[in-house]
Parts: sequence; structure tokens; C-alpha cells
Amino acid sequence: MAIKVDFWIKVFSYIPAIRRIRRLTGSDLTDPLLGTDEVTDDFEVWRQKINQKMSFKFPGKKKFIVPKVYLERPSEPFLKRNLFQVEWEIRPLMILEIDMNDPDYSYSKRVIYSSSENNTYLLYYGENFDQKGRLHRSDGILVECANPKTFFRSWYGTLRLDNLSGHSTVMLMDPKLTEDVNVPLSAFSMKYLLGKAR
Repeated sequence: MAIKVDFWIKVFSYIPAIRRIRRLTGSDLTDPLLGTDEVTDDFEVWRQKINQKMSFKFPGKKKFIVPKVYLERPSEPFLKRNLFQVEWEIRPLMILEIDMNDPDYSYSKRVIYSSSENNTYLLYYGENFDQKGRLHRSDGILVECANPKTFFRSWYGTLRLDNLSGHSTVMLMDPKLTEDVNVPLSAFSMKYLLGKAR
């Protein structure tokens, strides 16, 4: 299933079972997408629009045990149930705390963990707390890859957790580690998606 999010308003999905692309509702950006634990505002850790109510804190860096960055695709199968079978390493991650300061929003606070190596940055993991201060949703880019020449970063797989319900969703991707990081705008069009669907 391919999901395209366009400026946080228009949401399209390719549904393989019916071989069609459908537009989904984009009005509530914290509703789960298509029965998964993914929500639009949490896509790729954080896609929420920044507003003036938010306040930001940068506590610094800490070392975490995380999956190593792969320079080529891990051997298959690297997923067993909800566990990625990968190698682990210790890596420093930057921590960013965001207070929403909005009682009408589903989260009161977000904590974002970002990797920063070779002058590239990638949102690596996120924790989202509800208005009662409970850890609600957490998500992370669990298997990351990098082009050894350009250091262009992408990811192979991610895990979304709904900590209140105990449910989770694994999302697998198939990144293309091309040396040409100038992807044409036409690759993000509906015409391109329809061509790939056929």
C-alpha cells in the first residue's frame, strides 16, 4: 500500500486489492490511516505543521543502542513478527522536546530523537504524550540506510506503537540509494503513481 501525503491536506493511497488510488480524508491529521497505527502528523516521526503555540527545548545529546546504518540492503528476511533482525551499535542522538501548549490537540508533548552524522540529519525516533501525560504513540525508523558516496539517508523499515492499546504496525519500505539525489518533481505526481500501479 502506498500513501502520499501532500502538504498535510490531501491524502492519497494506492490499494492493491482493487488496483485503484483513492483520496482519503485529510481533515483530522491524528486519525489512524487505513487501520494502521500511523497518523498523518506522525508520518516519518513528525509531519505536524509548526505553529506559534509550540515551545521547543533542546536538552542535548545522549548515546543510545540503535540499529546500525546499512550501506546496502540487509539480507532477507530481516523481519520476524514485529522484530527487525539487524545489527546494533551505540550512536549519539540529538533530543528535541516540543510542548504543544494546545489542550485541543491530541498530544501535549513530543520528544524527537535525531541522528546527525556526515552533516546529514534524520528524525530517528519519536515519543508522543497525550493530554494526561501518558506515552500514547511512539514510532521509529528502525532500519536506516545511507548511500556511501552521497550519504543520502533513507530507511527500510519502521515500527509504530500505540502504547495505550498495546497495538503496533510494522511498515516496510524499499528505498533507492541512487547517487542522483535530485529526484524530479514528476516522481511525486498522481500520473507517476498510476503508472507504477499498472
